[in-house]
This record gives sequence, structure tokens and C-alpha cells, in this order.
Amino acid sequence: MKEGEQEALLNVTKAMYWVASEDIAVLKYPSLSRTLLPSLSPSISMPIENEKTKDANYANRSAAGELIEAITSCLDEHLTALLHNSPVLSWQCDETADIAKKKQLIIYVTCLEDGVTAVSAFMTLVNVECCDAITILNAIKSEFAKRGVDPSKITANGSDGASVFTGIKSGVYTKWKELVNPHSISQHCNCHKFALGTKNANEEVPYYKEYEGYVSSTYGIVARSAKRAGELNKLQIATGEK
Repeated sequence: MKEGEQEALLNVTKAMYWVASEDIAVLKYPSLSRTLLPSLSPSISMPIENEKTKDANYANRSAAGELIEAITSCLDEHLTALLHNSPVLSWQCDETADIAKKKQLIIYVTCLEDGVTAVSAFMTLVNVECCDAITILNAIKSEFAKRGVDPSKITANGSDGASVFTGIKSGVYTKWKELVNPHSISQHCNCHKFALGTKNANEEVPYYKEYEGYVSSTYGIVARSAKRAGELNKLQIATGEK
């Protein structure tokens, strides 16, 4: 290995680790490497041998993608080990959709590292046919089962407070207590509760409704016209707001 290449490859590996640990799209890796690692020589080759990535430089997305995938697998194994070693666990779940409008569940977990420090981490993104309570419940149970995690350790869960999660008769929380752990506690996201409380309080203030109407109308007028947006930008610069 040439002089300086060892340090360069170490920095490249650190960048890949950051992309993997932060769940950043691999598409962003080339621009990250060019921005943060400008001193690296593009001639530094990646230690990968196949038709697509042979002799690829450090900024090549395909070459880096294989190493990032390997790092991601190690991180996933580490998360599974944390879940097994933690005395108690909790999950947080929300509904979402991809660009094709397919329904998905995004699941996070919180566990205790060394039995003391709370650690929250992204666990998985699950494709589902529908987002009813039973489907969500089975999807969450399935993800923990894949990792061999005892569901009785899951003593808490959280969501945005949607009725499919919090419904008293047939919500996910209720079904979880009935079918998995009767002692589990549920938490409505504090940020969502604050937003809902603020919205409900504002509805009792006539002036706020009028003010909100003015703001919404102004935004609509400006947002639909590039010319108006440009004029507003000039006005903000002239008045020192930008």
C-alpha cells in the first residue's frame, strides 16, 4: 500500500460507517466523500472484485455500497444482541408510505445497554397490505420473532396516538395486552399530544383563526408564483430579514 493510502482508506471506511449507522441513502455517499474527503486521491481503489466495481475509486457508489451493506449487517447483528441482553424493551411504531404509495410500518426500539443506559434505534421498515390493528400487531411480533426476541420482555410501546393504535376495544395497544403482554404500558407521543393540545386551544381563540387565515392566504399567493416569491425575497433582504 502506498504512503498515505492506509489513512485515506481508514477515513473512507469511517465515512461508510457513518452512512450505515445513520441510515443515509447510499446515493448520498459519493457527494459525502467528495465533500468531506477532498484530499483523497480518486485513484485509490476499493478492495472489491466484480464486474461492476472492479478498480472503482473511493467515491464510487457501487463499490461503497457493498461495504456499506456489510457494515449495516454488522450493526444489525449488534442491535439484535442488544435486544437479547436487555431486560426490558419497548417499540415505537408509525404508519408511512413509499413513493409508490405502498403502505409501510416504520419500527423503532428502545432497550437498555449494559442494563443501565437507554438506547433507541431504528429497527426496520415493513411493507404491509393494510394498516389495521391485527396487521400491525402481527408485523411487529414477526420482526421481533425474526430476531429471536422474547415478546414478554416488551413492556412498553408508543405511537402518534392514532385510533388504530390507541382504540380501547380493538387498537394495537389493547390487542398487545390481550395477546402478548398484559402488563405492557402504552405512551402517546408527547410531541403529538402537544400539537393536538395547541390546535384545540387555538380553536377557542377567534383572533387566532383570523390570523391563521391571513397567514395561509399569504402563503398561498406567494407559493404559487415564482415571481411573487422572488419579490418577497428582495423585500426580506431590503428589510434585513435575510
